[in-house]
Amino acid sequence: MSTENTKTDYSVLIGKGILGAIPFVGPLIAETVGATIPNQRIDRINDFLLLLEQRIEETERENAKLKFQNEEFIDILEESMLQASRALSKERKEYIASIIANGIAEEKIEYNQKKLLLNILNELSDTEIIILQLYGLPPGEDREYFEKHKDILTPPPPSMRTREQSGINDRTLYDAQRNHLVRLNLTTPKYKKPKRGETPEFDPATGMMKSQGYKITSLGRLLLGNVGLKTW
Repeated sequence: MSTENTKTDYSVLIGKGILGAIPFVGPLIAETVGATIPNQRIDRINDFLLLLEQRIEETERENAKLKFQNEEFIDILEESMLQASRALSKERKEYIASIIANGIAEEKIEYNQKKLLLNILNELSDTEIIILQLYGLPPGEDREYFEKHKDILTPPPPSMRTREQSGINDRTLYDAQRNHLVRLNLTTPKYKKPKRGETPEFDPATGMMKSQGYKITSLGRLLLGNVGLKTW
């Protein structure tokens, strides 16, 4: 993005009075960040900054001022604003704001960690985050959570896989979302250890050993904790 375009976007941000309406975070943004906002999606940035403002404790504000002078933090903040400008749901903006607020609360910014978590979050759909949290809940709480999101978490009926193309598509999407979480190292398959003399069961569709479900990884727990979702 050219310097001229950056200044134009920044002028729009100031012109709409958004930064001035956010008493603490707004002035810090104005001093340290040349706003890089694609397509001038100002309202989404506004929502994100308000959520960030709410998450910064009064006792953390002096520390926050120092963070806003740190180049690594500014880089993370710019990335968070770009992601917020594309965020369609309030939940997504809350996830991004939580990562940044956690970075402010830390004595020393964990740049590589926060950058990685933002990149991973950017690759996940809101639906995949719902799926991931199911694996991160403590025993006993997953049932209520499952009922709340059962439209997303319930596997398509087996009979639909062959009778209707829509059913096949639903199952394909269901499997793809879970496989994506595995590829990002947020979950890992669980395998049943065969008894002595037994042959492991293989999935005919993949040719791989058939899993008995999934479990969350340490990285998955780290992501959930940083976006403000419950884990154990």
